Amino acid sequence: MSKVFDDMDRLAAARFPIPETETSKARVLSAEELEKLFNHGATEALSPIEPLHNNRETFASGAVRNKVDYRYDLMSPMVADLLLADSLHMTTPRQELALYLLGKNEHSPAVISEYLADVVGTNRPTLAHLYAQALHEGASKYGERNWEKGLPKSNLINHALHHLFKLVEGDTSENHASHLVWNVMTIIHFREVNARAKEDTV
Repeated sequence: MSKVFDDMDRLAAARFPIPETETSKARVLSAEELEKLFNHGATEALSPIEPLHNNRETFASGAVRNKVDYRYDLMSPMVADLLLADSLHMTTPRQELALYLLGKNEHSPAVISEYLADVVGTNRPTLAHLYAQALHEGASKYGERNWEKGLPKSNLINHALHHLFKLVEGDTSENHASHLVWNVMTIIHFREVNARAKEDTV
């Protein structure tokens, strides 16, 4: 099975080379370093997050994102339960999705996809379209395949919950549905990649 994934990776690299840009100067991280970045954010071994310019930051992997000024990922379990139970009319799919993002429950990617479709009021084919919209926007802002270099889970969680809450509030200042879908699917992507990498080393 690992040979299949290796072949897919080589094919993807050949078809979709990552262009050299200011944000791709960082060295390519190993699978172990990418997992460390995803699970623990920036550490001494990976160097701290460095500012790129006023509203963006670059990570040790070379990936770039807009800065956030909130840390949902640091909420205590008690406070998370209290706030998510009744706030913002959190229906069960919304609660389950939020708790999954905070690491308070475990669901398969298929179940999370169903919750996500319910939250944004659509079906899986439309989820794919929303995901592709966010990929297009990200490629335009940061360069193609920027995110594949690796992002901390905490960063993805904060962006995802921000867009979830804004979507529930009815905010239309940006496409919160597509951004929510992208962040959740990217968390799933890195969790699955990390799990497969561990299986290959056993």
